[in-house]
Amino acid sequence: MSKKLSKWVNHRKRASKLAGMTVSVAGKYAGSRLKAAFSNQPHTDQAKSEFYAQIGKQVVSTLGELKGAAMKVGQMASQMQHLFPKEFADELAALQNQAPPMDFSVLERQLVLELGDYPKKLFANFDRTPMAAASIGQVHRATTHDGQEVVVKIQYPGIEKACKSDLKHLRRLLKLGGLIKVDPDALESVFDELSVTLIRELDYIEEAKQLARFHEFHQQDDGIIIPQVVKEFSTKTILTTTLEQGDSIKQVVSGNYSQEAKNKIGDKLFQFIGRQVFEFDGFHSDPHPGNFAFRPDGSVIIYDFGSISPAPSELKQGFYEFMKASVARDYPALDKSLIALKVRSATKTSIPDDFYELWSDIFMTPFDSEDPFDFGTSNIHNRAIKEWKSFLPYWQDFQPSPDTVFINRVIGGVYLLLVEMGCQCQFQQPLTHFLAQNQESAPN
Repeated sequence: MSKKLSKWVNHRKRASKLAGMTVSVAGKYAGSRLKAAFSNQPHTDQAKSEFYAQIGKQVVSTLGELKGAAMKVGQMASQMQHLFPKEFADELAALQNQAPPMDFSVLERQLVLELGDYPKKLFANFDRTPMAAASIGQVHRATTHDGQEVVVKIQYPGIEKACKSDLKHLRRLLKLGGLIKVDPDALESVFDELSVTLIRELDYIEEAKQLARFHEFHQQDDGIIIPQVVKEFSTKTILTTTLEQGDSIKQVVSGNYSQEAKNKIGDKLFQFIGRQVFEFDGFHSDPHPGNFAFRPDGSVIIYDFGSISPAPSELKQGFYEFMKASVARDYPALDKSLIALKVRSATKTSIPDDFYELWSDIFMTPFDSEDPFDFGTSNIHNRAIKEWKSFLPYWQDFQPSPDTVFINRVIGGVYLLLVEMGCQCQFQQPLTHFLAQNQESAPN
């Protein structure tokens, strides 16, 4: 085994490094608690903030150094930022942008094993420099012998076993490090869901099936573009699709796109997610900016269908009840829907209406008017941070739900895309349409 390959698949060394990080973080956590016992309250608050930022840097440094599997697991955890102290979450978010490419000689061996020959023979042209590098694989541009332009996604060797091990160590880290304050059973359920999702992402045959399903579902949606699978060059660890080019979000916000084009993009993104959550049996649950590309006519291109979350009828109905109650400001019904969705524990605690009123006024702002909402000037996220302390008295009454964690991930990710692009969109009418459709299709 080459040195280049062995550093990616040496599971014993990876486990040792992750275990060492966990022990170190747990020790620092115990030390910070001891120090807090002999400190006044203001100093304790400052010490906590410094501690969380410090261990956040340590975790990011370790996972970034291991790259590949560990980085992917860390990126998945960073999508649950609302469960962590802010200082730790801010550090963890840096993993979203860390994915250096792997030497192609390592990936070439993987491609030969899977497709039976070298890329220079399989394709008329193959670019050894990657178009993009992700945490579990990287993408290369190629041209088939019949002239079709394609992209080839090659999974890093040994990544599946490493991911499973890394997820186990991250779960242990969060428990021992005192980084998360939620019901243990709820946390286990979320990690079980993350584990299932991770396994799905590593199976490119499954991703190819999902690509075909979503392509068919959105085929009549003008302006929503999904690449097609090239089966001849696709296996469990190799996925080849047609090349669908567009501009990155950075190019959109650089001044090359008109406000009208940005608004169309915002409308398409809302329709893309809304139709899946309310009308389909699954939804694209990885709203990373790199998974989207855009065109000046307002079209949206969607990549990477490895992270698809199921949307069974019970979840769709539960989310419908939640949104209907939120629009109507029916707080008893809202509370009931959150319990049904397992977001709120079924305790005897009575949550006051003014608590729900505060948070509804924040999060429902884009849907409260018939006029377009300017996401470029939105302060929803800042208001949420400012009012976070109002959540603390009821912290034990809410919990992460495996049924909704990925919906929250999608909504939050799309919201940030709209903010960055400065979209001005009117979402009240399309939301009303989705709710009306769901009511008509609901069983009596």
